[in-house]
Amino acid sequence: MAYTDRIGRPWPTEEREPGGLAWIGVLVRHPWLAVVTPLVVAAVVGTYALLRPRDYTASASFTPRTTDVMKGALSGLAAQLGVTATGDPSQSPDFYADLLTSRPILAAVAESTYTLPPGDPLGRAGTGVALLEAEGQTPALRLDDAVKRLAKRVTVTKNAKTGVVTFSVTTRSPALSTAMTGHVLSLVDQFNQERRKQKAADEERFAEQRMQQLRSELNRAEDALAYFKARNRDAQAPDLEKEQERLEREVGMRQTVFTNIAQVYEQARVDALRDVPVITVIEAPTPPVRPDSRRVALKVLLALMLAVPAGFGIALLRDAVQRDVMPTISAAGGWRRAFRDKHAGREGTTT
Repeated sequence: MAYTDRIGRPWPTEEREPGGLAWIGVLVRHPWLAVVTPLVVAAVVGTYALLRPRDYTASASFTPRTTDVMKGALSGLAAQLGVTATGDPSQSPDFYADLLTSRPILAAVAESTYTLPPGDPLGRAGTGVALLEAEGQTPALRLDDAVKRLAKRVTVTKNAKTGVVTFSVTTRSPALSTAMTGHVLSLVDQFNQERRKQKAADEERFAEQRMQQLRSELNRAEDALAYFKARNRDAQAPDLEKEQERLEREVGMRQTVFTNIAQVYEQARVDALRDVPVITVIEAPTPPVRPDSRRVALKVLLALMLAVPAGFGIALLRDAVQRDVMPTISAAGGWRRAFRDKHAGREGTTT
């Protein structure tokens, strides 16, 4: 079967060959697009990876510290009231993972001023906004851009089993990465202390109000038991014994609840005044001794994997255009010239 283009001309033999011969023909006719271009792209990517400034990463890890006394008191009280006590979600690794990348934390880090040692790659001191080279026409826009840049440079990992949260900050300066990592750690602890104090103050107010109510209920229960014993001092009837046992159980239950609430109240007062770290630092940030890997080989390989199919596809497209579209355009031009010559001949005869 003969293959022809749109104007009836036969295709070249190598273009009609199925299988590998047709692909080889494309490579022969368009070597720059199919082979050389991907190599050039890979070389450009590798050169860019080698010439761009080095990055430095500093990391730290911590675990939240819980208040065992208050937790035990609340758990015991909840068990007596028939309620299942659940853990505080604000002490979970997921909470800290979101807190570390939240805008208030990142904005505070970006607005802080950092002093870099002599010989640092950035070579100057300034705010995080300036050192991150944030862009914008107004301070608010520059701060927003710095927060976005910093969010891409903060990496958080968490271990749900152990509760350990690890995070890292990557910048172009080892001193800046270490300083920002330490500042993030202090901001997280400061946030936790403020939240704990506010929570303790709320629990103190609640416990104080509840203690007043329970004290009144306990007094009424004790008065009812004392009144019953005074009127039935010598009574031995089964019904009276059951009533006395019921009143004694009521007094015992009120006393237990009142004692637990009193423990919560005292612990809340202590927590509201206590100023100790709320998180336990497992690994403090230290300056990185070497820059991060550039991963040049990986980037070049990815560039080749993307550029080779793209270059070969463009080569196939150009080959198809030269094989089919260009002859059609040339034929159309010939038809137009023939039409003009014929029309000119008629005008000459008429004249």
